[in-house]
Order: sequence, then C-alpha cells, then structure tokens
Amino acid sequence: MVKPNITIMDIIFNKKPKQIFFIVTNQDMFQPIGYCYLNIVGDQAYLRGLWVDEEFRRRKIATRLINRVRRYAKNIGCTNFLVDTHPKNELAKSLFRKMGYMELVKFQKELAVNGD
Repeated sequence: MVKPNITIMDIIFNKKPKQIFFIVTNQDMFQPIGYCYLNIVGDQAYLRGLWVDEEFRRRKIATRLINRVRRYAKNIGCTNFLVDTHPKNELAKSLFRKMGYMELVKFQKELAVNGD
C-alpha cells in the first residue's frame, strides 16, 4: 500500500463561535481525500465530521488529521479536545481508543417538531 503524498489545510469559517474546516488533499491526484471541522467554544475544542475516503483508509491519514487538528486547538489555548462518533461506528471508536482517547457516556433526545 503506497503512502499518499498529502497536504492538510485549514480554513476559518466563523469567528464566533469559532469554526475551522480542515481538508486533506492527495497532492499526486489533486483531489480531496479527507476532512473534518473543529468547533471552539471557550477553551473546549470539538472535532466534528471526520471523514477519509474509503480508498485511503488504514494509511494513518485520520490519525495525522486528528493530530494536526489537536495541535491547532492546543496552540490557540484550548484545554480539552473532544471527539465523538455514532455508537455503532466501531472503526472510529477503535481509532480513538488507539489514540488514547477516553470513552465518555453521552445522552441525547430527539427534538420533536410538533410536540414535547
């Protein structure tokens, strides 16, 4: 498996709340192969929407992207870096565990359009 020549770029969307989009491009093929975005609320950094093209998975691209985003958050003064995924996404959960992230319990309730 050939390691792709990648570049990770960041683009600031909004200043308040701060949102930064990170995109991974394959320089050899001039195509996007991954992305995520980061929300900054106070000193909390929330990684959202992590995705890597299936063709490029298992090549440490997600790990490199997460580490790049985490360094960015740390450099701007964040003290916590939070990631989340769907409870059934075993691939993402495995990645986060391998990277040393602690699993937390989260609760959610759907908001009904017409009702309680």
